[in-house]
Amino acid sequence: MIKNKCFLVAFLTITISFSIFGQNLNFSRDIILSTDNEVREIAVLWENYFRHISENNETITSYWADEMSDIVKHAMSSQVPTYRIGNHLTFDIRKLDDTYYEINTLIEFEYEDNSRLVFAIYRVCAKKTNDEFRLYNFFHHRKQQLNSYQIGRINYYYPNSFSFDKERAKKAVVILNDIQKKYRIETDIPITYILAKSLDECNEIIGFRYSRFRSHLKVAGFSIYPPSVILSTRPDHLHELIHALFRPLFPKAPNMLHEGIATFYGGSGGSDYRENLNLLKEFLQDNPNIDLADFYSYDLLINDKFNPFYAVGALIIEHTLSIGDVEKVLELFQYSSMNEAFENVLNVPSSEIHQHIYKLIYKNVKSEN
Repeated sequence: MIKNKCFLVAFLTITISFSIFGQNLNFSRDIILSTDNEVREIAVLWENYFRHISENNETITSYWADEMSDIVKHAMSSQVPTYRIGNHLTFDIRKLDDTYYEINTLIEFEYEDNSRLVFAIYRVCAKKTNDEFRLYNFFHHRKQQLNSYQIGRINYYYPNSFSFDKERAKKAVVILNDIQKKYRIETDIPITYILAKSLDECNEIIGFRYSRFRSHLKVAGFSIYPPSVILSTRPDHLHELIHALFRPLFPKAPNMLHEGIATFYGGSGGSDYRENLNLLKEFLQDNPNIDLADFYSYDLLINDKFNPFYAVGALIIEHTLSIGDVEKVLELFQYSSMNEAFENVLNVPSSEIHQHIYKLIYKNVKSEN
């Protein structure tokens, strides 16, 4: 999936579908002709990392000294690395301070009429360690200027301009811990939780100078994995915390299940699961010809408050809990496709998925009303 927590994602999803043509990195003329040995060394490091981005984590993490590895890589999608979206032009490598260099890169789309669109501008850092340069997240540098607060394995970071409510954060962590115990999940993976007044500001903190992948909504949030990073405008974003719990453990599970369990427990778009279920019924009334078994066809049909893809996923989680409790839900997450999960866990063949979901929607909405 293209991660889309109330973001302007239809544009991104459509663009990605037409614009993935492998890693494509170029350098500006100033960098190519630079006589600065350190700039040239950093350019080679960055180019080598970019070329190997599709390889296994053991290979690509060797380029990083940062304990969090690469935040930018999955800052727009859990499935498609940022580096495979559009054309990338590294236009500037300069000293950020006495210790760090910053590598500034833009993502650009070129269309058939030769028009161009700058989609994002991001930066990562480089620092010399043991006589060779290694890569660092811009956040590694930026967090020195942020306030921090830790609850268990969750580390909150926020600027002075943000009013941090510790009590709301504590209550959300209690709920998360209860869900973790319910599912008997043992994990000590640290979660970095970045807070600001807007998601644009959160993105700036992790290194994006500009991005069209944005949201104006106060309820918006976003989770990045790997590493486990949450961007949000509020400290109790349970939807994103659920992602931070389940994604590291089940990285190959269908995104509908991940969004479903996050919506079931944490709501979506500022509405809880039950509100989303009622909106789902309205969606079906407005789209009577939709094929509910063609899951990703309606992942694009979103508005500011509702995504039917999320709501159907949450409904599947609720139904699975009703017939087999948490063990049955965890069994769903063992499969990499929704069709396999339906067939092997819910005993629903592919030909019957649409009708099965349709009946569940009307059964649950009716029981609520």
